[in-house]
Amino acid sequence: MTGGLRALACLVALAAFLSSPLQASAEELQTISPHGGYSTSGRCDVCHAAVAGGYDLVRPDYADDACIYCHVESTHSGTSVYDADSAGIMAASGHTLGAAPEIPGSSASQHAETVWLETVDARGRITRSAIVVRRYDPQPAQMYRLVPAKDGDGWLRVGPVSLRCVNCHEPHGNSRMLWQPGDASSDGAGYKLLRRSPSGAVGQAPRSDGTYPEQAPVNAIENTARAGVNFSTTSSFDGTYTANGVATTRPRWVVQDFAQDRTRVDTSTLSWWCADCHDLMLGGAQEAPAELGGTVHAERTHPCPLPDAGGGPGQCYTCHRSGLAPASSSDPCVRCHYGSEDYALDRSSLADVRSDFPHSGPPGDMKLLGVHFRRRGGVHVVDRGPECRLSRRGVHALSPWGRSPAVGEAGDSPIVAWPSPRSRRPISPS
Repeated sequence: MTGGLRALACLVALAAFLSSPLQASAEELQTISPHGGYSTSGRCDVCHAAVAGGYDLVRPDYADDACIYCHVESTHSGTSVYDADSAGIMAASGHTLGAAPEIPGSSASQHAETVWLETVDARGRITRSAIVVRRYDPQPAQMYRLVPAKDGDGWLRVGPVSLRCVNCHEPHGNSRMLWQPGDASSDGAGYKLLRRSPSGAVGQAPRSDGTYPEQAPVNAIENTARAGVNFSTTSSFDGTYTANGVATTRPRWVVQDFAQDRTRVDTSTLSWWCADCHDLMLGGAQEAPAELGGTVHAERTHPCPLPDAGGGPGQCYTCHRSGLAPASSSDPCVRCHYGSEDYALDRSSLADVRSDFPHSGPPGDMKLLGVHFRRRGGVHVVDRGPECRLSRRGVHALSPWGRSPAVGEAGDSPIVAWPSPRSRRPISPS
């Protein structure tokens, strides 16, 4: 193309851009999302500029700045994040933008190994039991970003990359790249624009042109967890499966199995999505003889999904939940026993309560531990809260539903009983 024709093409593009319905007004941006629906003209222009655009033609020089312009310390969107700490995107607690590619609580690979537990009782009798434990590479996994290949066949893998907004979120709402668990899979809309593969892990080698096959990415599981189907009991990336019409590789995490009440996958059971990055935090437990402790955690001491969380199985946010479980909750048990049904209830009935979960925590917080964490005399301690009257013996009064209602000790007011796992209204025992 000659210099004159190139200049003419640029002028035509500029004229088309200037004559198009520019981005929605500030008022419209509060209710109309530019993350999808591109059959409506003008939505692309919210973030992109045909002329003088920066990376990927976004209006700022860097992609993250486009997100920050609308969503951090801004009135340009109804969704604001990184506001729990004045440090903003550099908050010490949470997902700090720009963090190194190495993922905390992760491993480059895992495999299962059988070991024998043995003990001798007072009579000299030997008790032995075999359990399967998870072994893992001490080298942490690193973050990558998956991009559809140019011709739509397969994927490009970019990285390792530092933590960015687009590691976790897919800004265009592309259903091919959105996590679509259980109750979010029917319309392809996903949940909060979360990516299917936030870590960018792959379980297959690249092709000769550097791209990866369509089924190579490891996606966060989207359907009921089933051993040997959508996760492996032996080793990382062990085989492929199909979910919601998409072929994918089994996860990096390895677990023997989950109790049936902990296999549900939907938008309230977020541990499955978190585990795509923090793959060492997902796990189960195995039965063992009483002499050996009864139950053995073969992966982690607090593996998710957790049992006995009250309203539904516990998730990562049972402990790491700065901004969740508002203080207005009347159930003191929820401070500790916060499960997936509690999360769903808060999300629906307290939609107007601002939460920066899981972006950042308040000053002094650590690892988003929120209500569980504070300092006392310079020492980090667990905060049980003023309404939680645990005895020195740690006695809980159990309800008929197998959960722990409010606790008390001799001399305290009567222990409160709870009518159902999802209720927030206490009733006094007769």
